[in-house]
Amino acid sequence: MTKKLYKKPAFYGAASLLLLSLASCSPAGPEQGTTYFENGKFYYDTSVETPYNVSVEIGTKATVTSLSSGRNKAEAGQFINRDGILTISGEFISSLTAGVKTLKVETSEGTVTVDAYLVNKVIKTAEDFQNINDRLDGYYILGNDIDLSDIDNFEPLGRLYSETDTRNEYFHGVLDGNGYTVSGAKVLYSDSVASNYNVYANTGSTRFEEDCHVAGDNIGLFQVIGSSGEVMHLGLDDIHVRGRTIVGALAGNIMGNVHDVYVGDCDVEMSTHFYDDDCNMGGVVGIVAGSGQVRNVISEVDHLQLGAPSNSTYTYNGHSLSVEPGVYLDFGEDYVGQAGNGWDHPAADGSDVGDLSDPWWRFAGVDKTAENGSAITDSNGAPTNGQYAFAGKVWGSIENCVALSFNITPMNGMPREAYFGQTHVGANKPTSGETDLGTIENSDVYSASEMKEAATYGAFDSEIWNIEDGKVPTLKRIYNEVSFEDAE
Repeated sequence: MTKKLYKKPAFYGAASLLLLSLASCSPAGPEQGTTYFENGKFYYDTSVETPYNVSVEIGTKATVTSLSSGRNKAEAGQFINRDGILTISGEFISSLTAGVKTLKVETSEGTVTVDAYLVNKVIKTAEDFQNINDRLDGYYILGNDIDLSDIDNFEPLGRLYSETDTRNEYFHGVLDGNGYTVSGAKVLYSDSVASNYNVYANTGSTRFEEDCHVAGDNIGLFQVIGSSGEVMHLGLDDIHVRGRTIVGALAGNIMGNVHDVYVGDCDVEMSTHFYDDDCNMGGVVGIVAGSGQVRNVISEVDHLQLGAPSNSTYTYNGHSLSVEPGVYLDFGEDYVGQAGNGWDHPAADGSDVGDLSDPWWRFAGVDKTAENGSAITDSNGAPTNGQYAFAGKVWGSIENCVALSFNITPMNGMPREAYFGQTHVGANKPTSGETDLGTIENSDVYSASEMKEAATYGAFDSEIWNIEDGKVPTLKRIYNEVSFEDAE
């Protein structure tokens, strides 16, 4: 939080406050140790039981004659302007509904406006952030950086049981990061990326608590950002996400609006890839759904792990199963009696651990090939093994986004660059819909040096981002709370 010293304006003497006190609900001016906001913007926490006053710079010392928000008009004595600092009574602010408001300030020299963000909760602790799940349609803003490292296993925000389950609760709220960063989260579906056998064998209290998350599908800091949800002005760093399928550091699935977000050094891991072209992983998001819109997002994620990172061994009925790097063993009665495709069922030919009664199935993170050996490509014609630098599958839109370039090594393959993402081209993937869907515009992977070139971010708003050559852009504070102190 930026701290500045201001000399207390002369009008805040006892005589002035005495005059104000003659009117009911009159606001107290800023006093030593109080806080206020710069640049005509402020946020207000409506969850606080006792209304409190807010002071905000408005850029004019003119006398304020009226203050209103829509049809709501403040009474005399609920506002005062001295030396360009407008103080507004908490009684008036708390009478407004939550959301982003424009306050109209009439002065003796004309009209100015103040942007007010009335939130259901100012998020200041790890507990506050986790408790967003208690009200998924709320308005939230970060009041400082949030460290989630003390939470054993963070419960993803939002709930997706299945596409048609009536219990589904997506994040349909608004989260404004206000330039602050969420870090240190462990969002882990399983103990490892090698197998789902004894998924939570060693984690104890770290297991997900909610059934909708235990399945491991659509996993990220958010499970699903719903079509009415909005996430903006947020930084992520040191987020470790592990899911079964459809995985990203920010979200498994984005159906809503995400913009002006920075995703830093995060680890994204996925256990299985079902080879159906839609269950992919991305550094930022697994799937951008048809209603999803993502713009002006920077990702420096450079670690995606699909399947086991090294050789592992599992035992079933006294038989050992070897898992090579890039392979994942799935375990379930649904696999009993199924024949494999060369990778999938280790017992399909009776040579490994018995016969077709085995409930094991093996998935490999390979660049896919057809039976004749020809390459199978993704919707946009690129080799695919389900790993993408930014987004696994785009049914909606991505615009003006930047992802760090890095290499992945598919199993039994050569290292290659991780591609940015893929849209859905119906002719290429008719099994998942014949209609062409999704757009990726002005978005690509960039080298580490290109990430530090100001020209890369020509479509970014300089009022939201700090952009200069030689540095990856950082987010600014939109609502800048300042310490008001007496400077003698």
